[in-house]
Amino acid sequence: MSSNLVPKVIPAKLSFLALYNPSLSSSDETVHDQIVFYYSPAASTRAGNNNGGSKDTRNLREERNKRLREVGLAQGMVGFAQSFSSGDAVDSVETEKSRIVLKELEPGWWVLASIDLTQLPAAGSADPTDGRRSAPGVEYSSREVSPPALLMQQLRRAHSVFLLHHGSSLQSLFSKLGRDRFCNILDRYWTRFASNWDVLLHGSPGLDIFRGMKLAAGGELGMGVGEEEWGSGERDVLEELARRTDGLVDLVVSRFGEPSPLQDSNRTGESRKVSAQWELNPWLGAGRHVSASDGVVFSGVGALSRRSLRDPTSRKGPPPGIPPPIVKAAEASLEKASYNVDVSTGERPPEPVTSLGDNETWMKYLTLGYGTTWGGRRSFSGQQQPLAPGSEVESTPTANLKHVEPEVDQTEEKLRLQVQRENTGYFVIGLKGSLEEEEQGGEDDAEDWNSRIPLRTIHVELVNGTAGSPEHRPFIYTFLFQQSTGSLTLGGFYRNLHTYLSPLQRSLCDNTSPGRVEDRIAAASHPYTTVPSPIRSEVNGEPIYNLVFDPRTLTIHSSVPNIPDPGALLAEG
Repeated sequence: MSSNLVPKVIPAKLSFLALYNPSLSSSDETVHDQIVFYYSPAASTRAGNNNGGSKDTRNLREERNKRLREVGLAQGMVGFAQSFSSGDAVDSVETEKSRIVLKELEPGWWVLASIDLTQLPAAGSADPTDGRRSAPGVEYSSREVSPPALLMQQLRRAHSVFLLHHGSSLQSLFSKLGRDRFCNILDRYWTRFASNWDVLLHGSPGLDIFRGMKLAAGGELGMGVGEEEWGSGERDVLEELARRTDGLVDLVVSRFGEPSPLQDSNRTGESRKVSAQWELNPWLGAGRHVSASDGVVFSGVGALSRRSLRDPTSRKGPPPGIPPPIVKAAEASLEKASYNVDVSTGERPPEPVTSLGDNETWMKYLTLGYGTTWGGRRSFSGQQQPLAPGSEVESTPTANLKHVEPEVDQTEEKLRLQVQRENTGYFVIGLKGSLEEEEQGGEDDAEDWNSRIPLRTIHVELVNGTAGSPEHRPFIYTFLFQQSTGSLTLGGFYRNLHTYLSPLQRSLCDNTSPGRVEDRIAAASHPYTTVPSPIRSEVNGEPIYNLVFDPRTLTIHSSVPNIPDPGALLAEG
């Protein structure tokens, strides 16, 4: 029976990822020093099972030799292929079972990735002598795997984000930190990237290929008289904020998704008859891809170059775009600072769910609370529990009865708190805690408030600034300040920013709504009339999609929908 089983489909996955510099070794004895980072899912599993001892030492030595063989073999294949390419550079190689990409990110610093192709069950072949079929085999498919150009752009994007948070180049970091610290920093970032890298086609590949700054469906906010309904008034407010705020270099506003129904009911005065699903449906950390209608609505006042907005490090090399930051150490420091302040005030610190939430919490959420959250049978005051045969009920005076608080699902409470913060606005980077809480007390309290304001330094063209990022669904505001800006240490400064931006929420939502895109295009097509003519968004009942890249402004406008996730209704036809 087992011989008739058909092998299951095994999706393509990363085999290994390596960063190396050939100039770091000068002899065969030190050749392993070339590799400054190496990740393999299989090697990580084996490393977790090591307990120390001579056997483990031998395994580690064998693992190091395997790394050298894999990197050397990949280099050899690329070099061999280059001999048939008429001198052109070769940065990818296809084999029967794998796809290999190789790129020099910076002078002397190379990234190498090997992808195991998707394994599909193949029918067994018939024996010509007796007609019997052999056991089912395996067929390797690259159809579902991202093409080499897309894989390379994703690696370049990851490299660019690494430099955004750590320095101007890998070489400068290596010279400044030394090998050990340099490798530790690489390991923290690139291990997280490699373990979460989806090498299958997903999202909107065209955006990564063109490496542009993606605009929202309606483009950027309007400009000047006549475009008030497209956001020219909001643009004036944001530009005025940039001019009048000391130390503020530039700011960018992006829109992702739609406002929460909870926000709609609050702002229109309707009764809050909203399903509990929205109360437990956080906006950040939900794992959704950026949709076709998401993107930038205000790209700043021009203090930073367009190239720097697209490529944070703005080097002469080809760095990629801007994904959500994944620095776990920074997240831990934010939580620690908030915890210390709450403890000092005698309050129980809340535990908001963030995009880097703990695995246990999200597992409870995804399993609808089954497990430790629901626990065993509960007892509630006012309900009589069944008694064993022969037992007696003791009469208890009413005065001795104690009020028992009902058990609360902590996971749901965290989700509700996160949704509430998203709907009212809070700082992802900057002031932690409630924006409604006022500063009180003297110097000691001021020090506590300062501990609640961790900042993040980033590296961009012309400016080595400090970033702050308030969020108010469906918008994320990114502020770039000069490092020496003193107001960044004051809690009142963040509350003033929140107060200044809150009145823009409703008009920004309306004027950047994806549902008004056709009206804006029609108005632009007929600037001399106030009666827009209908435009064609369909041909024979089929929608028209477009992707436009502007090489002058380095922006992308796309209405192409995302590739459906596996298992979705669209993916299944």
